[in-house]
Amino acid sequence: MLRFVLVACLTAFVVTASAFAQQMEDVVHLKNGSIVRGTIIEQIPGGLLKIQTQDGSVFVYTMDEIAKTSKKPVEMSGRVDAKKDAPAPVAETETPSSQADQPDEPRPAPAVCLIGEHSGFPAADARTAALLVCDELRKQGISVGGPVYRAPISASVYRVGLHRLGQKVLVRLSRENPIGTVLIERQLQLANIEEMIPAAPRLVDALVHRKSLASTVDVESVVAQEARVLRKIPSQVSVEIGIFGIYGFGTDIDSGAKPGCKVAFSNERPSYAMALEFGVAGRIEIDDDEIESVEFGFLGLGGRHFFKKQNFSPYVGGGFTYIISGESGNGLGGYAVGGIEALRFHDVGFKLELRVDQPFFELPTRHVPVTLGASLIFGGEQKDHR
Repeated sequence: MLRFVLVACLTAFVVTASAFAQQMEDVVHLKNGSIVRGTIIEQIPGGLLKIQTQDGSVFVYTMDEIAKTSKKPVEMSGRVDAKKDAPAPVAETETPSSQADQPDEPRPAPAVCLIGEHSGFPAADARTAALLVCDELRKQGISVGGPVYRAPISASVYRVGLHRLGQKVLVRLSRENPIGTVLIERQLQLANIEEMIPAAPRLVDALVHRKSLASTVDVESVVAQEARVLRKIPSQVSVEIGIFGIYGFGTDIDSGAKPGCKVAFSNERPSYAMALEFGVAGRIEIDDDEIESVEFGFLGLGGRHFFKKQNFSPYVGGGFTYIISGESGNGLGGYAVGGIEALRFHDVGFKLELRVDQPFFELPTRHVPVTLGASLIFGGEQKDHR
């Protein structure tokens, strides 16, 4: 009989202890006040701690993020509990019952710092890049855990993705709630993964405060892509030879025209060209009774803008010129041009142009020289200006 009683007591004790043990769970207390409940599956002293919640999510924290760990009876197993432990109980005479019965103050659940796509990058680099972003988020006052590879589908996450573009790195930071629903994102091109160190603060600052990345740059955080040497489009040096007819347009007297010729040296790019031009024309006969000689020439410097970056393009332009007007005197003036240039892709092109010169001095004959000419353009050496 005594043996039966002892066996029954021992059995009851084992069953009770087993049931009690099954109701215990690991609790990780973070320094930011949050609590994560579940099962610790890995713990490296001075390194990392991994805890798995009941829904299967795995959260990874560095040891410097953790205040302490403990075991407690299961309450709501498998959750990230964003509230502090209740304060230690005090003597009943010191604490009114109304305060002792009050629940802990809830805190906002921490967001998840998610390691996103990082094909072509070592796992260590991807984790470190995410860790830099997590640290910066905390500096901005955002409660976020350490970087993880998975998170519940309903979680609020900050995703850090790395993408390869040749030798360049495109880093993308997005705020998603829930996962897959992007609320805001920022991305920055880096010369290499090491530039994540100055890039992380800028990405977080731009994302959290909804600013452009350009507004976050300073002399210490500029990346190579922003400080690169300005690339310029190759230009073409060409020689232009043509003939034109000059027409002396008068306001109160007859006028006439004479042929001339022109030589120009131009530096042409897809959208514009700069040119140094020299032209000369013959004598203009105003009337048969009295001949007013207007020998005309010019030496001008100006430019023209092309409306298309194609083989055929209209253009307009203008510049300053030194006008030679025979007996009427010489002086400075301005000019305006409009025309069409064809065969721009070829070694030899063609141009048809209307030009109006306006002297800054008064011509005795009141003539405003107007010329219409055609030119052949002989392409020269392609130059890449850097």
